Amino acid sequence: MNKEKFIEIIEKIDKDLEVIERDKKFEFNYWENIFNLEYEKFNEIIAEKDKRTTINTILYNENSYEVLLNFENNRRIPFSIMVRENKIEMIDSQNKIEYSVSRPSDEYLLFLIEHLYNENLFNDFLHSNYYPSRHVRNNMEDVEDVFDFMRKLFRRMYTLKIKTENDMKINKFLKLSNSTIFHIAYNLEIPVVEIKNFDEFLNMERIHRIRRNNSSEMEAPKRNYKKDLVYHYQMAISSDSAFLQYISFYHIIEHFLEKIYNEELISLLQNELSHPEFSLKRENDVRKIIKIINKKLSIRKEELVINEKEAVKLTIDKYVKTENLVDNLNEYNDELVDYYKDKKVIFSGGHRVNLLNPNRQQIISNLAKRIYYTRNSIVHSKDIIHSKGNNKPKYVPFKHDKHLIKEIPLIRFVAEDIILNTSEII
Repeated sequence: MNKEKFIEIIEKIDKDLEVIERDKKFEFNYWENIFNLEYEKFNEIIAEKDKRTTINTILYNENSYEVLLNFENNRRIPFSIMVRENKIEMIDSQNKIEYSVSRPSDEYLLFLIEHLYNENLFNDFLHSNYYPSRHVRNNMEDVEDVFDFMRKLFRRMYTLKIKTENDMKINKFLKLSNSTIFHIAYNLEIPVVEIKNFDEFLNMERIHRIRRNNSSEMEAPKRNYKKDLVYHYQMAISSDSAFLQYISFYHIIEHFLEKIYNEELISLLQNELSHPEFSLKRENDVRKIIKIINKKLSIRKEELVINEKEAVKLTIDKYVKTENLVDNLNEYNDELVDYYKDKKVIFSGGHRVNLLNPNRQQIISNLAKRIYYTRNSIVHSKDIIHSKGNNKPKYVPFKHDKHLIKEIPLIRFVAEDIILNTSEII
């Protein structure tokens, strides 16, 4: 990164931040709070950053590792440890390893803003990680340079840092990172996870961007929504966990499975029984009815069980408008429609789905399979049978989150369509 690019990015952070170059330094003026950054220090930070390798949100070399963190459910009281002390530090003297959870290093901040800016994610990042300027400008006492300013500005941003005297490969760092996260959760009751990629970091901000967030623009509600569906929806949007979001949105689909499936079965039986050629006296006609029932229902633990995959398909077919789904996805992220067309779900084998296919039934069939197989992989409770034989695809928490996050908008917009299309006008 050169000086011009640095200034270009920094000036995007806040319209009230002025940057001037003079006397071999950057001079920053923020509401008459003056702080500097010497060219020499700037070049040192760039050089240090460039010595490191990046893997998604990880910045590392053979002696250091730094990754972005998220504090799940951070309203819990133990999080006050971070607010009060601003860091957690541990030293392994025997193995000469230092661990810390604290505000991002200068090098990491430089890497972060450059990457987000280059990927056109910077505005989303600012919207979701930015303290109001009023709060910041009244608390500038400890700001010595622009990196201190960013640490002040970017709310609740922490990284895990591991430093070692002995050279270490990335796989070892990853194991140490995993151990540290469990160690903190076990001892301090702080549920902290690595943010594996920037989509995860910015996922919810994209939803905020396409929905009204100004209460003055809202009108009074005009529809009554099913209470149970609202509970599941609230659970989904209140969670930072991709796992819990997906399952909660699936529960909205699941709410109708048995009802829709039974309606389909009743319709099939009525059609057969009312057909002029049907006769109770013909054994083959009766066998045909039995065959329909056996195909649609199975017995498990002395209970009749519906074909859930088929029920998901029927529910989506009844309540979801594929054109709305495409419009919502494009507004959220215009790359997703192509992503679902080209990519299976890597951990579940969930089908590719071309949402622009003129054949609606093909869309519904593949969409149902993608959602159903992914749900089963997450809960580990069902075998998924593919053409090559039996296997049990399984979702591994955190390892597969970057793939699961891609599926959240799809199932969210499906669930929202179901809520809307099963509501009643007040």
